[in-house]
Amino acid sequence: MRLPATITALFLFAAVLFSAPATYGDTQDTITITDAWVRPTGQRAMSTAVYMTIANTGNAEAVLIGASSNAAEIVQIHKTSEENGIARMQPVERLPIAPGGTASLSPGGYHIMLIRLAAPLSAGDVIEVTLNFDGGGDITLPVTAGRP
Repeated sequence: MRLPATITALFLFAAVLFSAPATYGDTQDTITITDAWVRPTGQRAMSTAVYMTIANTGNAEAVLIGASSNAAEIVQIHKTSEENGIARMQPVERLPIAPGGTASLSPGGYHIMLIRLAAPLSAGDVIEVTLNFDGGGDITLPVTAGRP
């Protein structure tokens, strides 16, 4: 029995679609993200921060090189540092995570900065954040406003 060409093509398309990896490289297999949250904002706030813990379970260094979000026009990796008693935030281009290590993105340290928010964020709101890793691997996750 021969299958019509359309059905055969659909089966081949489905086989290719479901065998393709969800991300480039093996980032999703070696990175675990926990405790992700975004700070709720006031009605007029134009920026906020996303916090989380990123664990690298792989055998090679993982490097976070960027992020994006449906909630903001500009998304950057930032680090808070204190100089002469004054806290300052500054963008960083790379956040390396050693093999078997973790990176804690927390208030007063590293965080993902969301700038020019699309809308205010109330406790319980959920946004989407995509983390970009060196080598092409991206991980997209839902992030809820308010501490976990």
